[in-house]
Amino acid sequence: MVEQPLFSLYAAIVKNLRGVVVFNELSEAVLKRVSWLRKRFRYRDLGLPPRLLEKFRESLKEYLGGKPFRELYYPIEKYRALPKLLEEYLGFNELVSEALMLSSLYISPLLVLDDLVIRELSEVAASAILVNRDMGINDWKLHLRIADYTVLDMYSFSVETGLRALKCYAEGEKDCLEETLAKRQEAVEKDKKRYWRIRSEKGRVFMLYIDPLKLLVERGVEPRAIDLDYAAGLAIIPCINVNPELAST
Repeated sequence: MVEQPLFSLYAAIVKNLRGVVVFNELSEAVLKRVSWLRKRFRYRDLGLPPRLLEKFRESLKEYLGGKPFRELYYPIEKYRALPKLLEEYLGFNELVSEALMLSSLYISPLLVLDDLVIRELSEVAASAILVNRDMGINDWKLHLRIADYTVLDMYSFSVETGLRALKCYAEGEKDCLEETLAKRQEAVEKDKKRYWRIRSEKGRVFMLYIDPLKLLVERGVEPRAIDLDYAAGLAIIPCINVNPELAST
């Protein structure tokens, strides 16, 4: 059997991908959100992680092939170990762990279609964008585009600081590690200003910032368990709460 050229498949998708989708169960509410995305964002390519697609392929087959979903691939085999670390140390299940990592590797926001996943991520978020009003479709289109800029503009910074943090962690340089992780948090707070049109001090979650690298360090992951290349899969990720109840249709 000829192995798939995974990096070639990754390269063919990454440029045009606009989000990675995650949910735990394919409930009626999730299917409603899938249909809502397809109807209103028909020109966005959205990615489905391998484990999620393995579980729900038959039910999602009409949405594959860019309608709006595309199957995602691991560009390099070594990354298969990283979701297991996120499961072990952060308590996420395999679907969420893989989707979070692939959002980083594909330089895309994570689109969360499941209320339970939003609640789980809220508990460990570096920060959040809250809204206290209905969002019209133009609000959604604008702020999904802004979320694209969030992950793209922060990606080089996330990888560079990730590499530095991992080196400091491996060498036991506590001050260097804390300083580097603090810079990542400062970048999050600065980025939140992009969302001034909808941001509120109180309200419902529109977006969460997740910093998996910071969380792994805080939870005491063994330094030797993290390959330096994992920095590319541990970027700061904007996680969007795709919930039509936030929208005025």
